[in-house]
Amino acid sequence: MDVIENGPPEPRWTPPGWLATLALALVGAVVVAGFLGLRASGPDGSADSGRPAASRTPAAAPDGPATPGVPAAPLAPCPVDLAGPATADGPPVAALAVDDHNGQTVERCVPGAQDGPWTAVVRRTSGVLGRGSAVVTYPVDPGPPPVRTVPVGGVDADAGDGWLVWPLGDRHARVRGDLAEAELARIAVATTVVDGRPLVDAPAGFRLVHTGPYRSPTVREVRYGTVTLDEQAALGSGLLVVGLRTGGGLEDLMHLTTTVDAGLVAGRPARAFTGLLGGNAALAWEPAPGLVGYVLYSGAQWNDDATAAMRRVAERAVPLDATRWRASGPFVVEDHDLPG
Repeated sequence: MDVIENGPPEPRWTPPGWLATLALALVGAVVVAGFLGLRASGPDGSADSGRPAASRTPAAAPDGPATPGVPAAPLAPCPVDLAGPATADGPPVAALAVDDHNGQTVERCVPGAQDGPWTAVVRRTSGVLGRGSAVVTYPVDPGPPPVRTVPVGGVDADAGDGWLVWPLGDRHARVRGDLAEAELARIAVATTVVDGRPLVDAPAGFRLVHTGPYRSPTVREVRYGTVTLDEQAALGSGLLVVGLRTGGGLEDLMHLTTTVDAGLVAGRPARAFTGLLGGNAALAWEPAPGLVGYVLYSGAQWNDDATAAMRRVAERAVPLDATRWRASGPFVVEDHDLPG
């Protein structure tokens, strides 16, 4: 079983080398029509189809081998589906895409995610993604010597700034968030383990938002060139990714880094950050409970203009149901998802 380390903030994750390689390859795709599955667009930047088109052939760097991390042949679809609850005016959300442009659709499978640590996301009644929230993860390692100890029920919890680790069942659990230590302790007391997974009876003033694996078992992405979406002025000439994933592990890691308010996407609060999903920066929001949509890019330095550009792309993203996602012919790869 994979075990997530705990305790004081871990070092930031260095994005995998294949993402940078793919970004460089995609820059070339902007020049060479059809490369990486990006089809040529009209003078207004629009494509001739309303759904993402897929490339069945792995991207290759010029005069080099296939892009690292992409197998020689596509795999079967991920065994764990990814779909959110139905919205009031549409079907369940299975993926996100900029509907008036074509991109390369990719489905990333994370083997072992279901068997690794699980999370329970708890928020204040006024809390949102990454703010006013805490994430319980079970199981975790005991960790390094604590900064201090805090009573949690009948046991002592190791404590640091923004986290507690305490014995639970035959292992240890961790709660991490931007809440006061007393609030974290209340959530810890309210946590039990059922079938090896954490369950929180949310204290008064809080709500349980989502339970699921720390790593998203399935991640679905559509990849574009910044030029294709007419955002090269703010983002440079590079790669833009619109993705959908489950959110427990990502929200946990958001409490280890600085995130900034990125306004609203489809009426839902968004946060921007760097160092968690790869690329130069990313912007995340919740299109449905338990699911996190995101836009990330590789190109120019992250600044306010880049955040505004990511938000514009996010506002253009529309939900795809499972049928439409499969019709896009996604290329399937294996990945490790979040660090741990």
